Amino acid sequence: VFFSHQWTSFDEPDPSGRQLAAMQAALRDLETKYSRLEGNMYAWFDYFSIPQVNAESKMQAIGSLPVYVSLMHVFVIVTPTVVHKDTRDVCNLGTYMRRGWC
Repeated sequence: VFFSHQWTSFDEPDPSGRQLAAMQAALRDLETKYSRLEGNMYAWFDYFSIPQVNAESKMQAIGSLPVYVSLMHVFVIVTPTVVHKDTRDVCNLGTYMRRGWC
């Protein structure tokens, strides 16, 4: 399962926890849909699947995203309505769709 979402602060991906809750709900739904035992799925999340400290490694990992996406069986776009912690802008499906990558 490949999860794609917007970061809702400059320093952390999901300070409100709303996107994580949506991802957890999606995993539970997928476990039921595909008759998988809990914990018997692989999930790709950007925060721990892409290096966050080393800029060169981060760019290489971002460049490899098409490979990961092509290998996934399920692509989940996570777009609960969330207010960006720093800009105070509303983030949702509309703002996600205007992004340049992923």
